[in-house]
Amino acid sequence: MYKVLMVCLGNICRSPLAQGILEDLAKKRGLSIKVDSAGTGSWHIGSSPDQRSIEVAKNHNIDISTQKARQFNTKDFKYFDKIYVMDTMNYSNIIRLCSNKIECEKVKLILKATDPEERLSVPDPYYDNDGFENVYEALTEDFWLGSISASAVSRSLTSGGGAGSPGFEKGFAAPISLAVERVKWNKTSNSFPTDQTSALGANEVWLIAFSSGIEKVNEVAGANSPPGTPRADGDDYTGGLG
Repeated sequence: MYKVLMVCLGNICRSPLAQGILEDLAKKRGLSIKVDSAGTGSWHIGSSPDQRSIEVAKNHNIDISTQKARQFNTKDFKYFDKIYVMDTMNYSNIIRLCSNKIECEKVKLILKATDPEERLSVPDPYYDNDGFENVYEALTEDFWLGSISASAVSRSLTSGGGAGSPGFEKGFAAPISLAVERVKWNKTSNSFPTDQTSALGANEVWLIAFSSGIEKVNEVAGANSPPGTPRADGDDYTGGLG
């Protein structure tokens, strides 16, 4: 099972929404993902999410009312495969707690996958009643959700999964290799198309699946060719964005 932790400042506004959104996606797509959330601060330990977050989630048919706030613990580095932080301050605070490179590489800014140059932070809506819906919209952007989905499927198939494992049933023609495999993702339907061998169709993008994450590859030469085609620059796709 692929394990994801969402982190914000107090664990009552942004990260509970992120947790609820991903849990909802995993349930709908039949993905094997464990999701939790935490805060860098200790002010709200044991509290329910902010009522405004609960209401926004409820408006989108997601129930986050039973969540309870907790503080990030260094043990989380070992338990979770990916740690998504909501803003640059959260990122600095979590990175400061890393004890090695492997732990640090698990920590990602949640919006960096969608808009690496423009939006690095999900704004804290605590003092802005109208900001909670904006947070929801930012956290439902298709690319980072697709990224986590592909990572979860990759983990499932590379750890002894296969035709009967979660994710395989969602349309993969063959198990993802441990090293690298390109995976088609439809941005409109938020799903993996059954046909994974032809060129990209409308509203489709290539994702690169690693055991550690995925990378968007529309911008690379030859990205519209079928899976297995080498990159024109010869790179071996080491690393991953998740």
